[in-house]
Parts: sequence; structure tokens; C-alpha cells
Amino acid sequence: VSEATGIINNHYKVRNGNEFAYVIKTDVKEVDFQKAQMQILKSVTMTEDSKDIIIKIRTQQPFAVQFNTNKNELTVTSDDAIFNFKKKNHYTPLIKEFNFTDNKFSVILSSDEFNGYDYIYDKNELQIRIRKPFSKGLRRKVIVIDPGHGGKECGSIGPTGVPEKDINLKIALYLKPLLEEKGAIVFMTREDDNFVGLYERVDFAREKKADILLSIHNNALPDGQNPYITHGTTTYYYQPQAKNFADIMQNALLKRTEFNNLGTKNGSFVLTRPSMPISLLVEVGFMINPFEYEKLIDENFQKKCALGLKEGLENYFTKK
Repeated sequence: VSEATGIINNHYKVRNGNEFAYVIKTDVKEVDFQKAQMQILKSVTMTEDSKDIIIKIRTQQPFAVQFNTNKNELTVTSDDAIFNFKKKNHYTPLIKEFNFTDNKFSVILSSDEFNGYDYIYDKNELQIRIRKPFSKGLRRKVIVIDPGHGGKECGSIGPTGVPEKDINLKIALYLKPLLEEKGAIVFMTREDDNFVGLYERVDFAREKKADILLSIHNNALPDGQNPYITHGTTTYYYQPQAKNFADIMQNALLKRTEFNNLGTKNGSFVLTRPSMPISLLVEVGFMINPFEYEKLIDENFQKKCALGLKEGLENYFTKK
């Protein structure tokens, strides 16, 4: 249970501990905050399917939880529940430790890598999914490619009028068969000039049970900034488990573009925030820099960009 402290348009502003968030009204069940009772949770089961470790916790009613990750550990805390599970040792071999105390429990994986998590409430059950360690190589990896913008959203516009949305799509269309040749299962959020909402793109990746969500963009600058000074390639991530992937992707893409290296950056965007799948947003170059724009509109260069992205994905999974 989180306390609603205000309403903005169709969102509640809710407080969970010392943090605030905005939640769509239709996703909220209203209860009297003063009457909300602390739950004591005793039942937990752990199983796995082909892709995930699944933790199921029986509840009396949904409650607010906070997630934190550190290397191969996932910690779950709540101000509305006490974790007093009856058993500590009924977990899968992929879980090294499962510890709980008062309002917190943690899962430590047997593997050193952490590939994301997600959770839902299913009736009176909290279900947490933790992505299992990846095998090496691209074969059978599910990758969702997201060509940024589309339809009524043009993105940035180059000096001769070519919209960013077109270049993003062409790079994505060149990338798809390169990944499929390596055995990857590839989906695209759009394959033509259609508008797709940001959250629709994330939902699509989740529906496909993607391992990777890669959003392809090209950059611009606010008014008053000099495009001859700030330009180059940037890769954005948000979740800690995506940082290593961002570094690998940035290096691979730069080898093909030979643009200025603006580095990897932590960016809170709709397409980088998912905790699962592992999500990145790449800004290949700057549409308003004449040198980079001239290259970006060239089909042969677009193919080089696609090759760099393919090599980044291949390098990431090879290192797994």
C-alpha cells in the first residue's frame, strides 16, 4: 500500500517510503491508508521455466515493493509487509542464497551475472521473475529492435529535410537479417512509417519475452548549442545490469561509424527504464551536424551502422 498525496491529470502522485511516483488512476485500487494493515507473509515458492526463475509469494492484498540490484543480488523491501517465510531452503540450483528479515528479502544468484527482473500481481500472489543466465552466442536470443519515432513523430530533421525516423528505420531493417543469420529471433516495434507509442514499444518487448530491447535513434541539440562542438555517438542505459552491455555496444558501433565518442550515459527514458529485458537506446550520430548527417543518409553507411550494432550484440553474448 502506498499513500496517494495528489492527483495530476489522470495520475495519482504516490509516496512509497521517501520516494514518489506517478501511477495511472486505472492501475490503482483505492483503500483507506489509515486502515491499511501490515501483512505478514509466510508462503513462498520458487520454480523456473525455460527463461526465468519464478518466485511466488502468497499475499492478502497487493502491497508496494522496492527493488534494488547489486551484481548478482536482488533485494526486495516493503514498508507494508513483514517477510516471515516458513522455509528458507526450497529454491532452485540457480539461487545460491535466499535471505529474509522483517521487511526485506534478498536473492543471490549462483551465477555472477544478473539479466533483469520483472514482477506482477496475479490475484493474491506476487510473482517475481528473474532472467536466467544467458548461454553464449546469438542463437535463440530474442531481440526486439525499436526504430525510434515514426508516423507523426519525425524526430530530428537534417539540413536537407530528411527526418530521423526514416534513418532509424533503415538501420533497423538492415540489422534484422544480420541477427537472424546468427540464429537470433528478431522482432521490430515497427517495420514501416507507423506511429507507435513509447509504452506500447516496451509492452511489445515484454510480450515477446525479449532478452534485449534495442532502441535506435539519431541525435539533435537544443537551440543555441553549436553542432560543430557537440556531436558523435552515445549509448544510453538506465538499469545497472545494462551498463556492461552499453559499454560493449558503444565500442562496437564506434568502430564502424568512426564518429566522436560521447560515451555511455545513464538516461531515464521510457525505452531504457525496463528492468527486463535488458534495454539500451543508441544515438548513432547527430542529424544537425553536416558531416555526420551526410553519412547517415547514405545507405552504405547505414549498413555499416547495422553491422556495428550486430557486432555489439554478438560481442555481448560471446562474453557471456
